[in-house]
Amino acid sequence: MYIAVIITAYNRKDKTLKCLNELTRCPHSEISISIYLTDDGSTDGTSEAVSLLYPNVKISKGNGSLFWGGGTNLSWKRAVADGNFDGFLWLNDDTNLRENVWSEIIDADTFCKEKYNTGGIYIGSTLSPSTNTISYGGWQQINPKHSSFRLLKPNGSFQPCDIGNGNITYISNDVVKKIGCLHEGYIHGADFDYTYWAHTEKFPLLILRDYVGYCENDHKSHKENLLKRNLKERINYLYSPTGLQFKTALLFQKRFFPQNVWKLWVKYWIKTLFPQLMK
Repeated sequence: MYIAVIITAYNRKDKTLKCLNELTRCPHSEISISIYLTDDGSTDGTSEAVSLLYPNVKISKGNGSLFWGGGTNLSWKRAVADGNFDGFLWLNDDTNLRENVWSEIIDADTFCKEKYNTGGIYIGSTLSPSTNTISYGGWQQINPKHSSFRLLKPNGSFQPCDIGNGNITYISNDVVKKIGCLHEGYIHGADFDYTYWAHTEKFPLLILRDYVGYCENDHKSHKENLLKRNLKERINYLYSPTGLQFKTALLFQKRFFPQNVWKLWVKYWIKTLFPQLMK
């Protein structure tokens, strides 16, 4: 399999270099990779260090406004234009791979094509290094009429799921040929949109059988962040790409659950105006 690994980095050089070290230390006889990295305006020397230590990495540059969605799309489109890849692996630069990742992807691809007659999306679950509990992975939809999901743990089989985080996620070229790369409207949250989009297009989404990496869940409590802000600051946090990401949430609802847009609008404004009511 020929795989393009897609990474976006911003001002965490040490984590980016550790990620690349783990990535290049996990060879597999049946896997060949090319690495595409977007440096979204880092000022800590990320690009220079990567170029020095990993000269084969294909670096694209952003100006600090791309975030994960724009940075991933920039490198992903470059990879699509460059070659005939069998698939594409999203990899967060704060994520460290386990050695089983490639064999899991190979087996998932074989299983998927035999069972569904097409490649799909294979989602790798990660463990928190500090708690050794699941941090990211694939999610099952609780109610088909609402955007409510529960995180599934690997169970030794290729479990179907409905949506997934993009920390370690393989997308077959069969999917890309049908729906393309990420939706352009996202800063963050594009991984949820893309995986659910593929799900609505009837592509199989599978959780890999075992944990394949480590990544700390760095999503802080919104309630805590809102409570320490005044009203003006809370409204800014509502729209911030590193806050409640209101526009992203609305876009996802409009695309897949338009009947629930008004409910989400009310919910987010209640959070902003009355954060003490949040659970």
